[in-house]
Amino acid sequence: MTSTQQILLSLVCYAISTWLLSGSLRVRPVRYGFGLSGFCLILATGVFLIADSFTTMGIDASVTYHLRYGLSGAGFAEYSGSVYAGMAMLSLAAAVGFVSVRRLRPIPGRSVHSRSWTAPFVLGAAFLVNPGIQDISRLATQPLKQASGKDHFTVLYHVPPITPVTGRPKNLVFIYAESLERTYFDESLFPGLIQGLRELEQEALSFTGVEQVSGTHWTIAGMVASQCGIPLVTSSGGNSMSGIDHFLPGAICLGDVLQAQGYALTFLGGADLDFAGKGKFYATHGFSEIKGKTELQGILEDPAYLNEWGLYDDVLLEYAGQRFEQLSQTPNPFAMVLLTLDTHHPRGHPSRKCAGMRYQTGDNPVLNAVKCSDYLISKFVRDVMRSSHWENTLIVIASDHLAMGNTATHLLDQGNQKNMFMVIDSDHENGIMIDKPGTTLDIAPTVLSLLGFDVSLFGLGRALIGAEPTLIMQESDLGLTLAGFRSEIAMFWRYPVVREGIRINVPRRSLHVNERVFQLPTLLHLSKSGEILDVFFEYQLFDYAEKLASYFSRMKHDDVVVWVDFCQNFRGLDLDFGEDSFCVYLGKVDDEKPLVTPIIDEIYISMKLLDPFLK
Repeated sequence: MTSTQQILLSLVCYAISTWLLSGSLRVRPVRYGFGLSGFCLILATGVFLIADSFTTMGIDASVTYHLRYGLSGAGFAEYSGSVYAGMAMLSLAAAVGFVSVRRLRPIPGRSVHSRSWTAPFVLGAAFLVNPGIQDISRLATQPLKQASGKDHFTVLYHVPPITPVTGRPKNLVFIYAESLERTYFDESLFPGLIQGLRELEQEALSFTGVEQVSGTHWTIAGMVASQCGIPLVTSSGGNSMSGIDHFLPGAICLGDVLQAQGYALTFLGGADLDFAGKGKFYATHGFSEIKGKTELQGILEDPAYLNEWGLYDDVLLEYAGQRFEQLSQTPNPFAMVLLTLDTHHPRGHPSRKCAGMRYQTGDNPVLNAVKCSDYLISKFVRDVMRSSHWENTLIVIASDHLAMGNTATHLLDQGNQKNMFMVIDSDHENGIMIDKPGTTLDIAPTVLSLLGFDVSLFGLGRALIGAEPTLIMQESDLGLTLAGFRSEIAMFWRYPVVREGIRINVPRRSLHVNERVFQLPTLLHLSKSGEILDVFFEYQLFDYAEKLASYFSRMKHDDVVVWVDFCQNFRGLDLDFGEDSFCVYLGKVDDEKPLVTPIIDEIYISMKLLDPFLK
């Protein structure tokens, strides 16, 4: 049954349950309960439809990630329709709830329908078949599905000793092609669409069985999976992770390995580095040159040549070609990671160099963008292959994740959707297709192996050119297995234990715990031993800001917190220190007398002050 059929069945079931009880409910709480059910059902349906238009997978982990960490740097102009649709759906949900309550009010002289006893069961069916309710329930219960546990994670997770490559290691050019999944190569669905990359595939190792698993299916998650061999399990926080100083500092990733081998590491992407914490991820894992939209705008001849997300790919790839030549002339090996964005959902953004380039009739915008991206990426790769430095270079072309909801989703859904992953290397035999089942978790060990390192296991990944079975071959339900590893993977965030107090500096908007630094405003959740369990930040979603007070209100009554915020944002506290003044709240959530004090410049919270609250 399709999601559309499920939604229709769900709404019909709700309508029937309301009809069965129409004009006969004398108990007011029950009547309001049915009305609230209708509100929730319509709202869940709306959230599902809007989320599915982005993800094509309904309400998934990528949705909850960006709700937590914000959409700073995102191309909001593209999604104004979704904002209006959300507002309309909220209004519709309220209207349905209101009308339902009125319909259920008792009418004098009307008898109860003989089949009214079936109404609760029909209402239950409406909730059971609704795809929005199903997705929300799955995400809510996922942390409870500890199917594997710590011992199983220890068995499967590997950080192998890296044996240095004999001689000068190969340079690496790693291209993440935004949403450019392998399904676009399907000639039965997209005849003649992919040409340049198809020709390159005849000279490459092409891995055709790379599937997508939970925690890997949006850009930052795809990067974490393919470079660290783990799905992205987020800690608490906000505003696109900009307030956290290190991104998964406990994880060993591709950049860490290459840096230890003497590589100079570069990341170039047209989008904002703050979006989803990309900049922090690369800075944490060995990259010294990290450039996004802000850093690259200076190379534009036309400062207005930008789209909703950032730089167009023709500009980015031209600059990347220049950096390749410059880096190739240095004595050290290098790795250059690129992220394109012209094929970003929902419609794509073809570059100027593709002016007049259309796919078939040109009436499908994202396919025009795919055709353009195929041309630009393949041209860039050909330019690298014509360089005198090519023979000592490994080129990787991979989709960061499967395509999210775009103008070609109805066609992509008809195919066998897989991620693109191909490697071009002059030292390997050309035109080989490898159909070994894998996931993006397996990309890092595969790339390291092809660079000449003796690596077959890396994180939860397995080299696709080796004999070791991948987890998707080994585990009967890999999604459930990964769900069971959430607490173990979350440990890679490595929040510190408060041992020597907390220093807060308002002019620098910073909070210092040992050697770690968090940006203000922030809310720390502490354990009884002083360990930081969670770190929360504000986030901006379109024009709505999630305040720290909302996180505070959802915490348990005995949770110990250190909350630093603008004084005016402390709800329920009689504070009058001016709009731009900062205050600190120290104590348990339900403390009658917490320590609340303004911060004029800098304040130091000693362990002597903290200890009474930690008991």
